[in-house]
Amino acid sequence: MNLTKLVAHLAIVSLAVNTFAEASVPATGHA
Repeated sequence: MNLTKLVAHLAIVSLAVNTFAEASVPATGHA
């Protein structure tokens, strides 16, 4: 497995999850 691809994949997934979380919960639990 390519470490660079793994890091990039994790970064993309993290960004996507963060964006989805903020979109789903605009203010609740997010200061």
